[in-house]
Amino acid sequence: MHPHQLWCAMPTEPDLSVPDDDTSVMLVREISAHIRSGSLDRAEAILRSRLAEQPRFAFGQLLLGMIYTRGKRYDEAVEACERALEINPRLAPAPLQIGRIQFEQDDHAGARRQVDRALDMDPNLAGGQLMLAALALEDDEVEAAEAALSEVLEIRPRHIAARLMLAEIYVDDGRIRKALRLLKAVVKDRPESFIARLRLGRVQAADRRYKAAAKTFQAAAASAARPARLHVLAGDALRCLGREADAGEAYQQALTHQPSLEPALYGLADTQIARGELQAAQQTLLGLLQTHPRAHAVFQRQGLIYAQQGFFEQAIRAFRAALRDDDSLIRRDPVLAELLAPGVDLATATAQVAERIRDLLLPRFAIPDRQTRQRQRDFALHFRQMMPRNHPIPANEQAA
Repeated sequence: MHPHQLWCAMPTEPDLSVPDDDTSVMLVREISAHIRSGSLDRAEAILRSRLAEQPRFAFGQLLLGMIYTRGKRYDEAVEACERALEINPRLAPAPLQIGRIQFEQDDHAGARRQVDRALDMDPNLAGGQLMLAALALEDDEVEAAEAALSEVLEIRPRHIAARLMLAEIYVDDGRIRKALRLLKAVVKDRPESFIARLRLGRVQAADRRYKAAAKTFQAAAASAARPARLHVLAGDALRCLGREADAGEAYQQALTHQPSLEPALYGLADTQIARGELQAAQQTLLGLLQTHPRAHAVFQRQGLIYAQQGFFEQAIRAFRAALRDDDSLIRRDPVLAELLAPGVDLATATAQVAERIRDLLLPRFAIPDRQTRQRQRDFALHFRQMMPRNHPIPANEQAA
C-alpha cells in the first residue's frame, strides 16, 4: 500500500466539505467504489453525466481527476483538479491530488509544493500529512515521517494507511511488539483490509509466532479474491510448527484456486516427503519437471526421495544436478560442494547432504528492509503501468 493510492480525509469546514445532499453523497460513494474496483470507464461515464447537469460541481471535477490519475492520464487529471480549484479555490484535496500525481511521476519537489499548498488551505487535511510522511520516507528522513504520521493520527486516530506506514517504521527500527500491537488494532478496526492482515501475518511469522501467523493468513485467504498465495503462506507457517499434515492441506487449498502455482506444488511435495509419502511426492514433482526440466528445486527434492529410499548413487546424482543449476545453494552452504566432491562415501555423503538440504528447504520468513521494499514497490508500479486498463487488478490486491 502506498500513500498516493489512498483516499484522504475530506475537509471539514462547511465551504470545503463534500456536498451533503443525499444525491451527491450517493454519487461520491458510487464513484469511489468504481475507482477502487478499477471500473474507470463506468466511473467516468457516471460522473460526466452529473457534470453535464452541474458543471460547477467542484468535488465532481476532483473525482474526475482521481479517475484520470488511476488511469495514468496525468495531464487530464491535473486539468480536472485545476478546474475544481477554479470553482472552489479552497478545495484543499485538489492540490493534494496534483501532488500525488507529481509523486507518481517522481517529481518530489513539485509534490511537496502542492502538499504545502493543500495544507495552507486546510491544516487538518490528514492526507496532506500522509503525503509529507511518504515524501520524508523517500528521502530516508524517518523521524520526520514518524512525526507527520503522528499528525495524521491526531486528526484521524484510526487512519488505516497512517497506522500501516507507522508499523513499517516500527518494524524497521526493531520495535516488533509495538508494530504487532498497531497491526492487530488495524485488523480489528478493518477486518476486511487485505494488506493489514497480510502484513500482520508476515511480521508474526518473522517474529516466529507461527501459530498466530497461520491463523492470520487463513483469515486473509477467506476474504481474498485470489487466495492461493495466502494459503501457501499459511502452509509455510504450519511447516515451521512441524504440522506437516495441516501444511499439506493448506497447499492443497492453494492448488484448488491455482493448480500450477509452483510454491504450492513445492510445499506440498515437501510435506509429502516429510511424511514418507514418497510416491505421491514423485507425482507432485513430475509435472514440475516436465515444465522445468532443469529445475534445481525439483532435483533437490528428488535427492531427498532417493536418500529416504536408500538409493545413494541416484541421490548424489540428483543433489549434484541441483548444485550445477543453482550455485546459490553453495553460497548459502559452502560445505555442500565438499560433501558432493568425487570419491566421497555415498552413504555418508547422502545422509549429510540430505540433512543440509532439508534445512535449506524449510520456509523462512524475513522482513525486508526499507530499501528492498522500495525496489519491490517500484517494480510493482512499473508492472501496473504495463497492465491493460481492461484487466484491472481486484481492489483488495491493489494495495498489496
